[in-house]
Amino acid sequence: MVDELYVPPGAQHLDFPVLVRNGGQTAAAGIVLSFFKPHKGDSPIVETPLEFHLPWLTDARLQDSASTVLPCRLTLNPERIDTCEVLRLTAQVSWLGGEVKHPLEIKLRHAPPEIAFKPMEGFSGEPVNLNDDEVLGASSASVQRCFEQLRRAARAGAAVRAVVYGRKRRGKSSICQSLELDPAVQSQYLVHRHTWNGPRMTTLATALRELAEVLRRALSSAAVDAAPLDVSDLTIAEDLAARYLTWVEEVSRTVKKRLHVLLLLDEFQKWLAGLGSRQERNALLVALRHFNERALGNLSVSFVLSGLLNLRDLLKDSNDFLNSVDRYEVRELTATEADKYLRARIPIELDERSRRRMVQLSGGNPYILNRLGGRLLAMLQERGRRWCTLADIDALLTDEEHRDQRLDSFVGYLIREDEDDNAASLRQLTVLRAVASILAARGDFDGHVRAEDVETWLRRNEVPYEQGQPEAQLRELAALGILDSRNGFDFELHGEWLCRHLASLKPQTHPLLPVKASIPLDLVLQRFRKTECISREGAQAEIWLADNIEGGHKVVLKLYREGTVDVARLVGRERDLLTSIKSPYVVRCLGGSVDERHGGVVVLEWVEGKTLDALVDERPAEARSILPGGHAPDQVALLAKLADGLAACHEAGVVHKDLSGRNVMLVLAGGAWQPKIIDFGIAGSEGSPVDWTTNVATHGYVAPEKLHGGRRTRPADIFSLGAVYVRILTGADPTHEAPLDEGKVSALLENAHVGRRLGDLVVQMLSGDPGVRPTAVEVRSALSGILQPETWRELRDEAVEAILAQHLGDAAVLVEKALSKVPPGERRGEEYGRLLGDAANEVLACADERIAWLELLLDRWMKYRRDGDGGPETSWDRLLASLREYCTRVSGQEPVVFGALTARLVAGPSPNLAQLVIALAGSDEMVRFSSQEFYCVLGAYRATDAISSEVVARYCVASARDARIRLTNHLTAELWLQRARSLGCTLSDEYVAEDKALAAWRRKTKRVQTLPSTREGEGEFKVGGKEEGHLKVDRIKEFAARVFAAFPFVHRIERVEKSRNLQVNRPTLLGLDNVGRHLPAGKSDPGTIIPIALDPSYTGDVVLRMNMVLHPETTGSQREAAWEVIRAEGTILDVA
Repeated sequence: MVDELYVPPGAQHLDFPVLVRNGGQTAAAGIVLSFFKPHKGDSPIVETPLEFHLPWLTDARLQDSASTVLPCRLTLNPERIDTCEVLRLTAQVSWLGGEVKHPLEIKLRHAPPEIAFKPMEGFSGEPVNLNDDEVLGASSASVQRCFEQLRRAARAGAAVRAVVYGRKRRGKSSICQSLELDPAVQSQYLVHRHTWNGPRMTTLATALRELAEVLRRALSSAAVDAAPLDVSDLTIAEDLAARYLTWVEEVSRTVKKRLHVLLLLDEFQKWLAGLGSRQERNALLVALRHFNERALGNLSVSFVLSGLLNLRDLLKDSNDFLNSVDRYEVRELTATEADKYLRARIPIELDERSRRRMVQLSGGNPYILNRLGGRLLAMLQERGRRWCTLADIDALLTDEEHRDQRLDSFVGYLIREDEDDNAASLRQLTVLRAVASILAARGDFDGHVRAEDVETWLRRNEVPYEQGQPEAQLRELAALGILDSRNGFDFELHGEWLCRHLASLKPQTHPLLPVKASIPLDLVLQRFRKTECISREGAQAEIWLADNIEGGHKVVLKLYREGTVDVARLVGRERDLLTSIKSPYVVRCLGGSVDERHGGVVVLEWVEGKTLDALVDERPAEARSILPGGHAPDQVALLAKLADGLAACHEAGVVHKDLSGRNVMLVLAGGAWQPKIIDFGIAGSEGSPVDWTTNVATHGYVAPEKLHGGRRTRPADIFSLGAVYVRILTGADPTHEAPLDEGKVSALLENAHVGRRLGDLVVQMLSGDPGVRPTAVEVRSALSGILQPETWRELRDEAVEAILAQHLGDAAVLVEKALSKVPPGERRGEEYGRLLGDAANEVLACADERIAWLELLLDRWMKYRRDGDGGPETSWDRLLASLREYCTRVSGQEPVVFGALTARLVAGPSPNLAQLVIALAGSDEMVRFSSQEFYCVLGAYRATDAISSEVVARYCVASARDARIRLTNHLTAELWLQRARSLGCTLSDEYVAEDKALAAWRRKTKRVQTLPSTREGEGEFKVGGKEEGHLKVDRIKEFAARVFAAFPFVHRIERVEKSRNLQVNRPTLLGLDNVGRHLPAGKSDPGTIIPIALDPSYTGDVVLRMNMVLHPETTGSQREAAWEVIRAEGTILDVA
């Protein structure tokens, strides 16, 4: 099966697969397969013959059962395996009636292979495109039938009214998405797909508004602007439905041309399941049926509703609706379909036994098939293999390393009563666990269980049950599609993986409940047992601590008392508000529903801690750092977390309305105190109408405007948060200190020695003017830097502390801030010099990664030294040492560093920087990374007598040596030596040696081309006297001086003519084929000129053609060489 095998270092065994296939026309039985190493030649394996026995293989016509994969393991010889490149074996196969031998050769590789599999489509549970015939062909028959019928009708433009339901991960979302993506469907309809990802809708008004909004969004794609549906003034179901129907008819009248709309509504069970009554559900279905029954002018609306299996039962509230739609149930894959699915989806070769095992584990569930397949691929990739055996698939059951949390949560979903994430567990869960445990104990996962088997298991495990209930619940599980029953007596649980998972649940963590016709009356939502009443919120609700009988963490239950008006709306509102907030500092909502016996229930995360009020009053030692007089950074960290939690509330559109010391829980976790904002019982949305909750809040924490009947607003929450901060920072109780005016708050903060900036922030939060208060995000942002130093001197001191503590990352950040904050008038003196010295010598030199503020440092350092300031810490030798150390530690920075130095020295010569220039002239780095540019710097300093000609000459010789040795460019090396000679100083021994070395190198490499002879003295610039008034002569002379300095072989520069046809943007080197245009008519090329062009900035109007004139005895080869080095230099002239 493999041509190549990887041998890991130090391996003692070698694993490889062998595919045994019967290619004959008759079955083979009594098969014996043996492997031997050859008699001759070196072998990396120990002499241990392998032998396998197979009972039978079918003939070749039955492809799957005619072959199998066997895992083979050979023991390696450690003395030979490292030198062996090929594994040679002899395979002998014998069977009843025959025998054959095969030689095998497998290449061995000692470098690890790169194993990459094609990603599995649908692996993460995302929808797939059923318009792909291959993908559709791998789906279940029920999915194929449903999709093909809906697509056929939609492509024909026929009215589509359909409901698709089934258990989770069966293909419902794929059907909707594929209809949306089909171009033929799009040509007939305005297609709009909508998936409701929120919690259940709890009011009919919400459902109708959402349905109207979906239709509005669909029509907007055809430029139809429909007004929103407003039902805010209605509460009765019939009135809501009537308002919606009127709205639809009004919208249809705005449609001026024929429009066909197809709405694809996924997760539709959430639209219906949370509605409080059958009357409300029926009203919503009437709204949908309205599309069928009434003429809507130019508008026609089709729909496909998709949802979980409970959608089937929810629709029974309206027989009229059921009779008006086509219904499709999507089911799991059959064994044959699952086998076909595996062939199409898993990108490795599986033999028939392996595929059958995968089907057995999954029970035909495509989602589980995908997840198990993905785990299998990950395991094989880690082991460096492209093949698998039956043992690998069995390992999926126990492989904790690749444990799949998605599969675990999938089981949690499967055992929910109505398949909704917030629903109670199956009432029949104990019976289901009994079935799984019986099958697991037998080891027969394809077997069946009867009611009497379940009763025996219940008695053995001491689980009470009512007579007849085990059999009744088995039938209920079959009706839910969880069990299969062919005759009404034998029940099967498909899927070994699910069976094993359910059987492994321990009674200690997942208690077994009595099997009765009804659940215990004391259980809330069928799974929570109340243990302690924490508090009572007036006459409306109680707060209870409760155990989850299914195991897991304790929870908090908020129970609205029986008789509470509009309890479903209250529960739904609080649940929706909390689930919309995403913050670790806000208590999590775990669900919410109406319990027939216990009333409205909101299930909350249990926070095992103390309220802020209790903690401040008790003052435990472990909380000392965050309490009044504590550690300021710890206090500010706590305040910032509270601001972050409130910001998350406000971002979700939620106003808490009762933030106080008793509604903030504090938990010590991981050595730090974590806050949790709790009790959203009277919370609401921004700007919602004033009602009974407006003034129900904790005295002392209430904003002044709310005391006068104002609306709930975010600034009011900020006032309450400020009062909470006062409680934390000073210990004062706002309920006793009210009202919290500016004077009182300032005195409290000053007495508690709270920092000025933090105190000012708290005072601003408690301002009597809501417009002055910051937002929660602004509070969080202000707190992030409120203890940080403000001035550059404070930042420098903080940086020094970070340097001493070896926190170099922090030091780098602080130094950058300090450099940026120094005002121009303070960039002098000893203190500023110490900052520059610390930045270069302590931070830059020790950096292990790129420093973003390097150029800022060089700017400031150069300016500081130009102005004549400086001490030992800013000496040039220390700066260069730091820069070199930085370049050593951080790769790739030398060109950046020395290029930046050169760029700053080009600005103009300064006597105070001469020593730095001399030091750089002797550095190898400057020769390698900035030779030409730095030569210009040297020329400028030499012109002012700040440095000697000998310094420049030494640099030229070093650059020549670099060009010859590193760049292997003899012309550039010769140019540098010409530059050294042109300086007129005594030539050094280094020059003589380099000149000889260049000559020897030319002889050796046979590179005879040279540059033209150099001039003697200064270069000559010629322009006619009459032209001076038409040219910017000073600028041209400046350019000529740069040319003469850079190229000693240029003898003079002379004007040719102005040209309106030539276009250049800066001084440009022209090609030698342009020479004729630079000569008077009838003149021939003398062979000593190189044409150039100056842009209009040198003339004031048009381009100026000029010639660079070489030595009269210049050869054609020398002129070409001169042209090449001028082109290569690149900083003075562009190339045309």
